[in-house]
Amino acid sequence: MDSVRDSSYTYGGECVGRRIALGGRGVERGVGWDINMGDTEIDYCIVGSGPAGTTVAEVLAARGASVALVEQGPRHNVAARGKLLAKRQAELQGRDLDFDHADSSDFKNPVTTSGGVPYSYNSLSAVGGASLHWDGHTPRPRAEDMRVRSLYGYGRDWPIAYKEFEPWLLKAEHAMGVSANDDNPYASPRSGPFPMPAHPQSYFESTFLLPAMQRLGWTAHSRANAIASQSSPGRSACLGCRQCSICPSGARYSADLVSLPKFLAQEDARLYSETKLRRLEVSKDGRTITSAIALDKAGREQVFKAKRFVLAMGGVETPRMLLLSTGPGHSAGLGNHDGQVGVGFSDHLMRFFQYTMPKKVGHSLGFPAMNCEHFRAPENRKGIASFSLNMIPGPVSWDFTDSNALVDRATFKESLSLDLLQDLVQRGVVGYSIHEHTGVGQLSLDESSKDSFGDALPKISIGVGERDLASFVTHEQACAKLGETLDAEYSMPPWSTGGSAIWASHPSGGTAMGTSRKNAVCDQNLKVMGTENLFVVSSSVFPHAGANNPTLSIVALALRLANHLLKN
Repeated sequence: MDSVRDSSYTYGGECVGRRIALGGRGVERGVGWDINMGDTEIDYCIVGSGPAGTTVAEVLAARGASVALVEQGPRHNVAARGKLLAKRQAELQGRDLDFDHADSSDFKNPVTTSGGVPYSYNSLSAVGGASLHWDGHTPRPRAEDMRVRSLYGYGRDWPIAYKEFEPWLLKAEHAMGVSANDDNPYASPRSGPFPMPAHPQSYFESTFLLPAMQRLGWTAHSRANAIASQSSPGRSACLGCRQCSICPSGARYSADLVSLPKFLAQEDARLYSETKLRRLEVSKDGRTITSAIALDKAGREQVFKAKRFVLAMGGVETPRMLLLSTGPGHSAGLGNHDGQVGVGFSDHLMRFFQYTMPKKVGHSLGFPAMNCEHFRAPENRKGIASFSLNMIPGPVSWDFTDSNALVDRATFKESLSLDLLQDLVQRGVVGYSIHEHTGVGQLSLDESSKDSFGDALPKISIGVGERDLASFVTHEQACAKLGETLDAEYSMPPWSTGGSAIWASHPSGGTAMGTSRKNAVCDQNLKVMGTENLFVVSSSVFPHAGANNPTLSIVALALRLANHLLKN
């Protein structure tokens, strides 16, 4: 992968960045530099520069803490977004670290078996993490999602209630610049308005979708998107370029554009990109983490010493790192005294559908401005996993449409015609649903499969439960009803029929927060149980994930953790 790097960073020679004092030692800002910290401790070492890690780092550094933010991938500036977009398919197929030394070739995604739906996930190792390549959807959890064990008998309850978590969700919406109207009747209560108004509805949404759902007794409402509907200092409003997966304008929230500049503006803030964490070392009594051992771009071992450590490495790498880090009192891995690391690993299931409308439907901004959470309401989720519906008129930049079916139809069922293909696309609507996962999953280490550093890769087993399958049936019935109401031709691709689906690359649950070592890895303040100075923050701490995309909740937990650390 040929990375496009920020012009203020150079490699193997001089570093353009200013010299700053970090933990009492002069350190050059940049990458591939010898840390040479000796016995000096900084306040915080945070590993992972996605929405979670960068948010925590920004808040702590703003209060005067010395912080090292460590990221295994490179940094991409705004000008690189177009090139990233052009290479999206190649880059998101694997997790190449783009190190130069020979001992660091491919570090691939895990692909393992499950209860009918093989598991794999896409992730990009770079400063900004997953926020570089997401569609910006920021729904909240419902209050019921945090009490599924008590209410429905599956999954695990959160150790905090929605009422306590809600103010942090509101803070996260403001930190990310979420655009929406308070018009969702299926949402749990809010304590304040969204920071920006919703994006305008498309012609299809206002003219066709809204009245069709009304006739079915469903309510279509504005879709919460971390995509700016208004310009603000340092951030453009959406330009409607329809290339949302890697937004080239910066209108969509990305941690490296929103939180990172504020972090780097602080005196004792340092970013170490292209620095790969190998393990955490534990004190002789097993109570504290003493250092983080990493490799820099040149293949040299670097040692970070800190008073506190925060792992923010995402839903797969966070539990994996805990399992890889053994030591006195932690022979099975950090926080794994009762075998809970990796237990309850989960993701979202996604299904897709298409409508060919009787009339042309126009286009959209490139993302839905409206969706429907009718099947997340308590009265509509009895016996099934909850799910939400999203639709967007084509042509779209996403590869969701069944293009082979269109070509087949134009070639064999009707005469081959470019005009026909164009007509079909202009009347096409692509829909997808995000399904809560109620099956049981497990992440562990596969000692027979190593990455290029010699460390065991994750092994993931994840099942599809009865409620999940029941939600597929309800989903197909709902889509068929909606198609009839729209007077549209309805179809589903083969990989979204029957018991089939794909995974959404929203891994979660492997380091769940809870009240006891018997059912959790970290406590309600995200401190790893059995340690005094190690915290985790990512989707991996979710005891259960509802049908809401995870990023908003991740940022809310990061803000909550930063507040806890500052108070204590």
